[in-house]
Amino acid sequence: MVVVTVDTTFTAEMLDAMPDQEIRDLAEQRGYGLHPRLGPVNLRARFLEAQDAAAAAAGQGGGETKTGPDGTAAGA
Repeated sequence: MVVVTVDTTFTAEMLDAMPDQEIRDLAEQRGYGLHPRLGPVNLRARFLEAQDAAAAAAGQGGGETKTGPDGTAAGA
C-alpha cells in the first residue's frame, strides 16, 4: 500500500474562514516560523507569503522565475 500526502494550498478566503489558532498550528506543522504575536491580518498575510516561498523552493511554482542579465534562467 502506498500513501500519498498532498498538502493543501490555502487561499486568502480559506484562511479568512479559519480561526487564528488553526492557522498558527498549520504554520507550525509546515515549519513556516511565524511570529507568535502576529495579529489576525498579518498572520494570514505571512502564512500566504511563507506558503508561496515554500512552494517556490520546492519547485512547485508560486514564485517568480529569476533571470540573469542575458534573459536566461539564473543558474542555468
